[in-house]
Amino acid sequence: MDRLIKCAFAIVSYLLIQGNNVNGAHLTETVDGMETNSTNTGLPSSPKHKRFMEKLKSKIKKYHGKWKMSKKEAQKLFDLYYKCQEKKVEEMKKEEFPIKAILALEGERVALKCHVCYRPDQPKEVQEAQWQFLRHEDTGLRPVNNNKNHKIKKDNSLTIKTVDIQDAGQYFCLEKQDYAAVYQLDVFLKDKRKYVIMGTDRVMNDSILPDNNLHVFTMWAEWGDCNTCGRIGQRKRIGQCTVKKIKANKPVLPRDHPLMALYPEGIPCHSTALPRFLRHLPFIGMRHSETLVKTCMEDCPTEPPQITVTDENGKVIDVLEPGFYPIDSKPVLPKPVKRKVLYEPEGSHLVLNCPIDKKKSLIRWMRGEREVDPSTVNRQTQGRVSIDQLNRLHLKPLLLSDTAVFNCWVKTRRVASIKVLVVEMGNQELKMYISYVGLAITLIGSFLLFCCICCKKSDKEAR
Repeated sequence: MDRLIKCAFAIVSYLLIQGNNVNGAHLTETVDGMETNSTNTGLPSSPKHKRFMEKLKSKIKKYHGKWKMSKKEAQKLFDLYYKCQEKKVEEMKKEEFPIKAILALEGERVALKCHVCYRPDQPKEVQEAQWQFLRHEDTGLRPVNNNKNHKIKKDNSLTIKTVDIQDAGQYFCLEKQDYAAVYQLDVFLKDKRKYVIMGTDRVMNDSILPDNNLHVFTMWAEWGDCNTCGRIGQRKRIGQCTVKKIKANKPVLPRDHPLMALYPEGIPCHSTALPRFLRHLPFIGMRHSETLVKTCMEDCPTEPPQITVTDENGKVIDVLEPGFYPIDSKPVLPKPVKRKVLYEPEGSHLVLNCPIDKKKSLIRWMRGEREVDPSTVNRQTQGRVSIDQLNRLHLKPLLLSDTAVFNCWVKTRRVASIKVLVVEMGNQELKMYISYVGLAITLIGSFLLFCCICCKKSDKEAR
């Protein structure tokens, strides 16, 4: 019966579009006519049939108010809907694989898009997409709900604020029980990295594993900028240990890994994208990623020359020293230093980001007046402090002694200054209790003040 109601309701929606300023009264008359015609033609008028017609009438009366529009307005809405559907089909045709692969670093922000086209004759609440998640080790899907780390936005996209290893797996966006988008999210594991000084050390050679149909090599990024000027500095090139099939049409041995087709350029050796039985192979598990380092020397920007101000005839009016500008011209101001204060609990994992537009710029991190050397800090702190491929500074676990000001520099420009205040867990709980006591006192005081005002008003009225 519900299907019949939906079918009839769809027919009525069609009539709404075809008609010009059709209202609920006309539609109700149409339904009454349908009921009369069915009786005249000799069809049995059963109680179920009457209930069906009553339900249809009530649905029309309930819904017709949303469709008080002209034929042109309704046609425009449906044209937009069909264009959205066409665009969606074109995007699907362009994709070689229905699953979109994403590789992310721990702590990185990831956005998963889901293209949904809303039918204008149906409420949006019914058409909203749902997200489901399947971990590598799980056998069943679990729903993705809004929480501190996962946020489903109004456009149905899913945002993961800080990616963790537990977030690795497949994400399904369901639109009316149909898959609108499928993502394979994998996370880089803690990487074994080796610094190679150019001209002194040698980079690792490729490894060919014919018994496994695998090629293990280092994939190199572009050279970064020099980290300083006016003196000898360093330029770095990041290399990532990568695994790729030797013959793309042959399986991986001892057992195949079909998801390798999602990464035609290769899979990082130390990531969740590569299954454990392959990560534990000696030539893969023991291989390091590399960072190639070479010296560089760049001149610092010179001071701007004097500015000569002339009139229309070319006569010199004034000569301005560097740092001064004519009244009729706006000076180019340097970008302000971004400042932030972070209160972080002791024992947590803190990731400091340097907000720069140019990703390949080499960043220098400084703790107070002391520079953090990425080639030695990992060894000196026994892995507690490190700098990853995205030039983010990791502190895990966070200690009370980490309370300091951290500055990130690009060449001679300070980009950001982050003050980190590490709070003891006990003190944090005490702060919560103090906040709750303060809130309780405020509420009690407000209640007593309200009582006093009411009492004074009643005394005045009594007099």
